[in-house]
Amino acid sequence: SRFILPQLKQGMGKGIYLRAINLEDIDTKFIENNLKVIEILAESLYSPTQQTIDNASIAEFDLLNWLRCEIKPKDWLFVRPLCEQSKTALANLPILKLSSQTLLSYELPAKNILVIENEMPCFMLPHLPNTIAVAGGGKNLTWLKAQWLKHKKVGYWGDIDSEGLAMLSYARKCCAHVESLMMDKHTLGSHDHKRVAEPVFNQVAPKFLTIDEAELFAFIQ
Repeated sequence: SRFILPQLKQGMGKGIYLRAINLEDIDTKFIENNLKVIEILAESLYSPTQQTIDNASIAEFDLLNWLRCEIKPKDWLFVRPLCEQSKTALANLPILKLSSQTLLSYELPAKNILVIENEMPCFMLPHLPNTIAVAGGGKNLTWLKAQWLKHKKVGYWGDIDSEGLAMLSYARKCCAHVESLMMDKHTLGSHDHKRVAEPVFNQVAPKFLTIDEAELFAFIQ
């Protein structure tokens, strides 16, 4: 690390990712794999109380922030166009993987957005006109706060259990006009033979459920 620290300069990673920083005789993967240790050593050399970024003081030293590196995307979601129109608008790709941060600002080219808790049900969906499915996020639903969703029809399909209904509630907190799909007593009753006990049941009723959804929560409870 004694060869790394002298080469690190504030702001040197602006607009690029950590692995793209040009350091002499240093593999940036080493920094990535030992980030916390290097961060502690860098903090001892570069007092965070004395350093500023865009004239704003740093309360807690963050090496990537200090370097101004782009944050590596995470929280990946599967995006699957369910009609030819949407598929064409997405460069004819049958499925994509986008980060939740990307979806906060990138408007998907379909009138209907179908949010699915799990990945596999998404791959089993048939053709649906003017629809794009976003799946595999689980609790990763913050992207539903995206402004572009306000003029879309948004459906949510998740598990009929306390966790699934809690996620539905959070989805509606983020996007008030979310409609639940196949999360009702009729669907549950139609597949009663496949019902299993939930290992840990969330006892607190979620806040953003409709009356019918709240009754379903009480019923499975």
